[in-house]
Amino acid sequence: MQRLINEFNKLGIPDMPTLTKLYGHKGDFVNNECKLPNGKIAKILDDNKMYYIAELPKTGSERCYGLVTDKKQLVVFEYSEGGKDTELVIWKRI
Repeated sequence: MQRLINEFNKLGIPDMPTLTKLYGHKGDFVNNECKLPNGKIAKILDDNKMYYIAELPKTGSERCYGLVTDKKQLVVFEYSEGGKDTELVIWKRI
C-alpha cells in the first residue's frame, strides 16, 4: 500500500496535499463521468471492481482531488462538491 501512496505523491501535482492513506471502495462509488483531455465525457473505471481511493482538498480552491488505484494504474480526478464537473487530471499505468 505504501508503494501506491508514494507513486501518487511522486506525481508532483503542486496544489495537491501529501497523500497518507488509501481506502478500499467499489468502483461505482468513484466512477463518475469525467471530462477527458480531448474534451469528451466518459467513465473510465469499472463499476464492479474494487479500488483503493482517497479524496484530498485542492489547495486554495473549493475543488477536490479524487485519487484511485488498482495497483496497475493511478488515476487523479478533480471535481467540485458531490463529484460535479469532474475532470481527468492524470491516468497513468504503473
